[in-house]
Amino acid sequence: MQLFEKYSKEVEVLKEEVKDMLVVNDAGGGKSASEKMVLIDALERLGVSYLFEKEIEENLEDMFKNFEDNSHVFHDDLFMVSLHFRVFRQHGYNLSSSIFKKFTNGNGVFKETICNDMMGMLSLYEATYLKVHGEDILDEAFHFTKVGLESLKPHLSPHLGEHVTHALYQPLHRDIPRLQARYYISFYENDPSRNEKLLRLAKIDFNRLQMLHKQELSDLIRWWKDLDIRPHIPYARDRIVECFLSGVSNYFEPQYAFPRSIHSKSMILISAFDDTYDAYGTYEELRLFTNAVQRWDDMDAIDRLPTYMKGFYAAVQKFFGQLHEEMSKQEQTYAVRYLEEAVPPSEWLNRACWDVGVGSTSPTVLKRKRPARLDIPVMSGWGGGLETSAVVERREEVEVEVKREGWYSVYCKRGKREAMEDWYSTIANN
Repeated sequence: MQLFEKYSKEVEVLKEEVKDMLVVNDAGGGKSASEKMVLIDALERLGVSYLFEKEIEENLEDMFKNFEDNSHVFHDDLFMVSLHFRVFRQHGYNLSSSIFKKFTNGNGVFKETICNDMMGMLSLYEATYLKVHGEDILDEAFHFTKVGLESLKPHLSPHLGEHVTHALYQPLHRDIPRLQARYYISFYENDPSRNEKLLRLAKIDFNRLQMLHKQELSDLIRWWKDLDIRPHIPYARDRIVECFLSGVSNYFEPQYAFPRSIHSKSMILISAFDDTYDAYGTYEELRLFTNAVQRWDDMDAIDRLPTYMKGFYAAVQKFFGQLHEEMSKQEQTYAVRYLEEAVPPSEWLNRACWDVGVGSTSPTVLKRKRPARLDIPVMSGWGGGLETSAVVERREEVEVEVKREGWYSVYCKRGKREAMEDWYSTIANN
């Protein structure tokens, strides 16, 4: 953790230096409103805006209030107009889309003269994803810019061409913040107008947060092993990494470590529930299990469960017991009830017992039985790891025989996928 502390100290120093760029006003020789908007956009793309939330909101509130008075500075600048529109809307300021009418002709079609403005076209394209229903001008802008950017790509430098390709493939508004930050750091590093302090802050903070996330993932794997649930549900998929990344995708900031942990653990158990209801349990077992979970502390309901479900149920109870204990420290135990009521939802039981045949007008009970043979591939290493196709080919398979007449074939493919490119990799050049 010495390296983490070293990074944290450097982040604090760089944070204060970058903060000065946001708080100094124009009269004091600071940045203009337009320059501040460009800086705010860079902070958000680089994944460090969470360090300056107060300063950013104060600046945006002031800029939105004075937008009409200051907009004459970039009146005909498509890039700046689109940038202001997108950033304002991202932060909840409802700037009207009518500001783009100046770039259209009398028929509402965008002027061909803006096609050569690559940065302006790209900025407008990204702004169109903040449209609301009924904004026809942004619908027109989306199609116009998409076609225009595709035609511009062959004439751009490799650096800008790659940037446009990425924007068209993965729009900014629909990207995962951590993946966007990793991509944009590499792009910004080759930008001639880059700010070296800002680039350094983005790199150090990215590596610092990645170290934190890796430790959290390690703790999550240890929790899963200590829960000792795998022997009871060998049919369930190992999705630890996937569930953890879903939490990181929603809130990556260090102050949300506890919510990330709860989110990841809940998703892992929900995934196990899903496999139990979809692929393994019979209707009668699932009915008993649903009843036991909804009652929680009813010992009679628990005693009626099959052996493998008792172990699963005990693990779920242990998780909720730990969660109650943690939330009671924060005086927020009421939040646990919402999760208890949602696991497992009755829809899962309905999905397991009803089947509508082709051409049928009414549902009929699905006589589902336990699989007579369950092929379970053995994972190499710890559960949840991303395997390469070569590893997948040579892993062994274990057959689990179940003595029950009437069966359907189930093959659990845990982790089988093509090798994935590691977008969330450490930035070595720091």
